[in-house]
Amino acid sequence: MVFTPFDLVVEILIRLPVNSIARFKLVSKRWCSSISNPHFIASQLEHAKRKKDQCLLLSCTTQENLQFYSVKDGALANFEYSAPSIDDSYHVMPSCNGLVCFYGINFGGINVCNPITKNLIKLPSSDSMLECLLSCGFGFSEVNHEFKVIKMSRRKQTVIGNDDDLKFEIHTLGSQSWRNVQSKPSATLQNRKPPVFANGFFYWLTANSSVPGCFSIVSFDIDKEVFGVVDPPGDLLRKKWFVSCLEVLGGNLCFVDLDFESKRRMDIWVFRGNDLGWSQESIVHESEPLDLARPVAINGREVLLLGFQGLKYCLSWYNLKSRSFRPLEIKGTPPPTFFIASSHVESLGVPWFTGNGEA
Repeated sequence: MVFTPFDLVVEILIRLPVNSIARFKLVSKRWCSSISNPHFIASQLEHAKRKKDQCLLLSCTTQENLQFYSVKDGALANFEYSAPSIDDSYHVMPSCNGLVCFYGINFGGINVCNPITKNLIKLPSSDSMLECLLSCGFGFSEVNHEFKVIKMSRRKQTVIGNDDDLKFEIHTLGSQSWRNVQSKPSATLQNRKPPVFANGFFYWLTANSSVPGCFSIVSFDIDKEVFGVVDPPGDLLRKKWFVSCLEVLGGNLCFVDLDFESKRRMDIWVFRGNDLGWSQESIVHESEPLDLARPVAINGREVLLLGFQGLKYCLSWYNLKSRSFRPLEIKGTPPPTFFIASSHVESLGVPWFTGNGEA
């Protein structure tokens, strides 16, 4: 009988699909313990990210539930998981290291799920009778290997637009409560949309309260838990920020400039860090407007756009080198086919994330 060292078995397991790894927990207590070990979970995630083993994750809301589909090869959507809608509409945030956070627009319940392992938790609720949830952000600390949710809320009696009563709280997945953020943003957050998360920071796009007609990019360090400001591209300071947006492509913050009269052009400014600044890419369509499209993924020199072309809601790849479009027809999703899309890497999540229930 050939003996295989268990360390070699672990190295093999790391390279398998997440669904297969989860099933191997049933082999023995030792296998279950090893697969649940934080080091194994981190190693599996790093291996998947190093291989750039990513898929496209689609989420769409039906009358009964919120459904998640993965698109790995070709254009066939594979059903992964459904979460009950509980008489609410959800805002779904982009996937982060294999987990997805979504919250109720009407009742404010915040959830985190792993669409591949089909596990879901409900985050602790605040005093919902007194507070109104405005938005959330979801990110991962590479320093402390922790997932965090930042929540922006206000008192229900507060006059909309009064930032004095804005409240920011942080929740670390695995803990039992929310913590107040002691730092305050230097700019007024007129944009109450969820922040984007890239390279250890949450980012909001908002008006510059100090310079009329200009905008600011407010940041929040997920490790230090302090607010800051990122200088936008200099040429864009007086652009109409409210028709533009922030996105994340390839892990980098992007400012998407949609302020063009023809509406058939989109400029994507990629933030390379404070030292390197911003670099620019342009997308131009000869006939269709791009003002309702958003970049959701990048693969080499191709950018995936999600949005309307005419009356059709669709996905299209744009080649930055050849300046050409090619449609991505997704099959297997239920009607209506209005969905949210983001890049997704399969992971086991976190060690305690093994079943449904409360955080």
